[in-house]
Amino acid sequence: MAITHNGTRLTGNALKIAATVTGYTVPSITVFADWLWVRVAEFAVAKSTVENATPATTFTALVAACDTEMDGWVSNDYVATNTVTTFHEVSDIVTAEAGVAFTNGVTRYTCSIKSYVKVA
Repeated sequence: MAITHNGTRLTGNALKIAATVTGYTVPSITVFADWLWVRVAEFAVAKSTVENATPATTFTALVAACDTEMDGWVSNDYVATNTVTTFHEVSDIVTAEAGVAFTNGVTRYTCSIKSYVKVA
């Protein structure tokens, strides 16, 4: 089995947030329209698991945490399939504390993400 992950794109509020994070570069990824399945998920990421010295590094780690969560789901659900291609889409990132983003006041982030899957 081979799983190819094309990357994670940011849309909606997540893209707006990324634009405000100094030093963060929004990745360019390859998407596809012929996906067969999409999984929608929302999960919490503890600040302590992604916190870093700069907001850009913290945001990068947060997106990586989203990738890790969804990659695990794909690996578990498609083990018998020969070729799987995915891309993820983070549409929103909110904090447990209203009006606080990437500061010491945050305790956790909640991420809204979709994973698009196609199988060859």
